[in-house]
Amino acid sequence: MSPWLDNRSTTGRGPATHALVIGVSSYDGLTTNLSPRADRRPSNFGLRRVGTPALAALRFAQWLADPERFRPAVPLATIRLLLAPSAKESQHPAISALDERFRSARTLEVQAALTQWRLDCTGDEQGTALLYVAGHGITHSATAHTVLLQDFPAPDSPLDHSLDVDNVHRVMSRPGMPRRQFYFVDLSPIRPRAFVKYAALGSGRLLPEPDKSPQTPPPPVYAGTSPGFAQELMACLNSRQHTEISAETLVTDLGRRVVTGGRFDGAVLRRAEASPRPAAPLRFTVRSNGIVLPVELRDEHRRLLGAGLSESPLAFEVPPGELSVLLRLPDGSCLAESAREEVRFDLDPDAFGLRPHPVQSEVDSLPAGWALDVLSMRGMREFSSATPVDSLARLTRGRFGVTPEVAGPGTWFLRAVGPLAAPLTVALPAWSGRVQVTFEMGGAAPRVLAAPADEHLLPAYRYLAGNQPRQAALLLEHKQGEEPTRTVLTGYVLARLGRIRELSADTMARLRADWPWLTDAAVLAGEHAATDGDHQLAMRHFAETTRLGLPVFTDGFSILVSRLRQYLANDEIRRELGQDWLTGAARLSRRLDRWSPYVDFSAPTLTVHSSPQLFSID
Repeated sequence: MSPWLDNRSTTGRGPATHALVIGVSSYDGLTTNLSPRADRRPSNFGLRRVGTPALAALRFAQWLADPERFRPAVPLATIRLLLAPSAKESQHPAISALDERFRSARTLEVQAALTQWRLDCTGDEQGTALLYVAGHGITHSATAHTVLLQDFPAPDSPLDHSLDVDNVHRVMSRPGMPRRQFYFVDLSPIRPRAFVKYAALGSGRLLPEPDKSPQTPPPPVYAGTSPGFAQELMACLNSRQHTEISAETLVTDLGRRVVTGGRFDGAVLRRAEASPRPAAPLRFTVRSNGIVLPVELRDEHRRLLGAGLSESPLAFEVPPGELSVLLRLPDGSCLAESAREEVRFDLDPDAFGLRPHPVQSEVDSLPAGWALDVLSMRGMREFSSATPVDSLARLTRGRFGVTPEVAGPGTWFLRAVGPLAAPLTVALPAWSGRVQVTFEMGGAAPRVLAAPADEHLLPAYRYLAGNQPRQAALLLEHKQGEEPTRTVLTGYVLARLGRIRELSADTMARLRADWPWLTDAAVLAGEHAATDGDHQLAMRHFAETTRLGLPVFTDGFSILVSRLRQYLANDEIRRELGQDWLTGAARLSRRLDRWSPYVDFSAPTLTVHSSPQLFSID
């Protein structure tokens, strides 16, 4: 299939940018009209009418094609475009003007475009690869998403007509592929109870799985699962026309509504307009009320010139011009001052949850209609009896805190049952002492954050929760905080950054030996081995979760889901593992796939919008 835009005759054989853009709003196999709400009719597979995925995809492609708005790090060579517009979208002038070749997004066409896109990118390590896909879908992990294609559903295997983004992600995370890659996934969620009925029927793996050699650190994936993601993304891309857009600035600009996975290492999507200037030394100190926090030095184009920690001298080689010192906060906001010899920020740490909230403060009853209890899980299905939580402490208006009582090994959960929304079940990082839970009331369901009540670890934890692993890594270099929470938190932060090998094999072995009941230790040890290419050892660690139970961290659940999907799809790894291991991997993967549609992948600890009874499903 020929590209929608083809500049290869002018870009030559050097590094280049290649993009694939897919938007699906209509389906050949669904003969009934979709409702605006999640449809409960079996014939509609839990889908609801979507807004404008095809039109949103076209607008993204148009942004890429506009040299005034998109300045790629290397020249733009191709944009491949496949759209399945709705009847209403087809009347839009921009879509009706398209050649018929670009107004179809069936499985064979998507597979052909993927194959050509991959071939264009192969061998171009200095190039850039972009994938944008929008339509109905489901999230399995931070990087694994299934998106339905135009010819969905197949008669007996509905998901044979879908796109497995995780498959593409794995194929492209190999040596010889572009080091700069960006994946944007705009999902209109499928009703979970409907999806689990056909989750195992078919596969959206449209590219051949790569060999079993170790992958390069996986590129970033930005997935929106709530209405408005496409508009928010375009607002980010169109703002600050002369500034740099990088993997990290996208996380900050898109905020907590986006699910992110892969590494965020400063890869540049759009370069700044200004040309570089000679550098000169700059020395300064940042004061932040005695609290050590990550700081950044950026120029007027938002380019990162250096990063470090407050309360200690900093020195960088920087170009002349307007320079700003940014104190980045866990929620993505930042305080900024002009660079000078000493920069001071008047910061209230309690306002940003950077200190554990007090155990005792003004006590209130629960908001009307809400009930809380604490329960533990051993293995994948066994729950203890629940212990009610009768009261909590008011922190600020609309925010409440509770310090639940936990004792003994296992995965501990706080369950919140309210009058309108589905029960909310939140895993507690309670291994090494107190854990604090903060409720932000608003709407039908509260936002709940469970965190270790450890003054040394809480700031790093909050940055990880805010999709800022590089800032969390800077704080964790102090090596303070109670075990095993510090090592587990460090492991997940390094895994996000593609640097898990910085934890030695001895550290992994000690973690497993000292806390043999800790599921997160098994997951991290498995990921460490998988990154080294030792998939047999990795599978032994992952299989332990069947006995130990669910990991506390959402990153652990995400790693487990993605690795099992990889092992079951890769023929080389399947032969290496053997049938006994594969049988266990398939059973565990099926169980996790039943839960993943209910998981909030934007939460730091495993947060499920359902009752714990869901975990008992085989």
